[in-house]
Amino acid sequence: MTDEQPKLPPGPAFITALLTDYRQQKRSWYMYLFQMPLADIIVANNDLAFIDGLWEDWSPGFDASDDVPRAMLCTPRCSVRCVMPP
Repeated sequence: MTDEQPKLPPGPAFITALLTDYRQQKRSWYMYLFQMPLADIIVANNDLAFIDGLWEDWSPGFDASDDVPRAMLCTPRCSVRCVMPP
């Protein structure tokens, strides 16, 4: 983490930051979106381009092609239980 991107503050400090700190609000907006009924439509639209955009914003230049198949094993659609390959 850099000074520009502090770690998530714990408990009550997070709530205070969420209510009063624009930088934390900017980093946390997606949590509100995912609570809305339209989130399923927004996220699924255009072959999950929304998730691709978040990934690019949060981890520019990171190639997750090796991680995605492993992560998919932990989703309810792909597996009853999480089984991570070695």
